[in-house]
Amino acid sequence: MEKEPLPMIKKKKNSYKNFFLPILYLIVFSITCFLFWSERTKQEEITIKTPLTYSGYDVFENKICVGQYYYSFSKEGLQFYLLNPRENSTLSTPLSLTGKRESNTEEIKQLKKHLSSITQFSTKELNALTTDTFFLEQRPLSTKQWVMIGIACLFALFSILSCMKTIIERTKKPLN
Repeated sequence: MEKEPLPMIKKKKNSYKNFFLPILYLIVFSITCFLFWSERTKQEEITIKTPLTYSGYDVFENKICVGQYYYSFSKEGLQFYLLNPRENSTLSTPLSLTGKRESNTEEIKQLKKHLSSITQFSTKELNALTTDTFFLEQRPLSTKQWVMIGIACLFALFSILSCMKTIIERTKKPLN
């Protein structure tokens, strides 16, 4: 009695989707990582040697304080710093910060008006004393952001394994 050969398993017509979708995800994941990483790494580290004074002006997003404006007088003039919220408003110097310089915004203009109202300087005098940029401290990643990064990395790992599985299955030759 002869054994009947096993029927050949037909490959699905749309089997390219098993390979294309993970590759597409990996491309999007790589671009996103590159943009995120380049934004986080183009920060500079500065050391502030002059005492900082809390301006009394905070920045809120969704009713949560996300930053506090400080200022100091130095050789360059009056400088503003948007720092992450702190427990107390007195900061000891020298202070090392990581962040980036931003050009003056509408918030800085409002801050200058606020400072001119509580000091003897006019807004025009503050503009003459102030540098054209302010320093924005880098925000630490929140727990929610870390969770999202972890999920994205797991999807990337799953995509890599899926691609490897597809490649291995296509390179296997049937035994005769």
